[in-house]
Amino acid sequence: MLLSINYHYIRHSFDALHPSIFGVTPDQFSAQLDELGSMFEFVGSDQINGSINGTSSLPNNACCITFDDGLKEQYALAWPILESKGIPAIFHINTQPIQEKTLDLLHKNHILRSMFSIVELASELDQFVAINKIDISKSYNDSDVKSFKRYDPLNVARFKFIVTKILSLKQQRVFIDYCYNKMLGPNEEDASTNLYMDPEMIQILGQNGCIGVHGHSHTPFDLLTNNELIFSIDTCIETLNLWGADDINAVSYPYGIFNKNIETISQRSGISFGFTMDRVVNSKDDIRNNPMSIARFNPNDIPFGGKFNSWEKLLHR
Repeated sequence: MLLSINYHYIRHSFDALHPSIFGVTPDQFSAQLDELGSMFEFVGSDQINGSINGTSSLPNNACCITFDDGLKEQYALAWPILESKGIPAIFHINTQPIQEKTLDLLHKNHILRSMFSIVELASELDQFVAINKIDISKSYNDSDVKSFKRYDPLNVARFKFIVTKILSLKQQRVFIDYCYNKMLGPNEEDASTNLYMDPEMIQILGQNGCIGVHGHSHTPFDLLTNNELIFSIDTCIETLNLWGADDINAVSYPYGIFNKNIETISQRSGISFGFTMDRVVNSKDDIRNNPMSIARFNPNDIPFGGKFNSWEKLLHR
């Protein structure tokens, strides 16, 4: 089997800059690695790729640690722990916000939700929907919302659902940019520099075989035309290569969204395996037969996470 765990935010305190964004502390992260290490053998990109092309095989109980979004705290806080324990990992990078010193739409949204109440943001969303005459009355129900973001309170999940699932990509950009500029001002460079890795960090991770693709931007791949998708993947790879990260063969699909067309285009760009956000354990047959759709859990699901129940329930999903 292959158990994969995906991380985003690693912070000493979540009572500070962005308090409402869920993540783990370095101590929690280290404890989770120790727990996982007592049951599994950690593998990285080379081992997974080898098992796919037939040059090697995975251990019976394999575990892969991944990170999305290329956040600076991942390098500053998680990488030293991984390095000290000799554990491989894959860091999936969005290159556009680093290259242009801007904030991706996703992270503008995260920052807004962490610094302003859901009541304030929902009020702005209601006004936006009304002004633009967007009919959301029959677009969803509470069951849809709960299954979309099962760890969030319903009002938070509903806000996320409307913004990411009902608004078009253009509407999302207009709404989030409007809220961000109104509440925080138009300057993104300082926030971008503080939030994302720099090319030197990526080069070091690349030299250790730890870099994967997350798209040039964080735009869901299924919202892009074929030409836009090719551009997003190829530009991400080319930029990472320029920053010193070579031999890239993994992709993490933004928001975990994946389909056959995305698989085909990713493989044409030289990608040999991809990660979704489905929460199941992967069998060796899954990896061999469907390497472009490797499932991952998040830190909430495992010991020292907020929603862990038991290993028996998790491993038999």
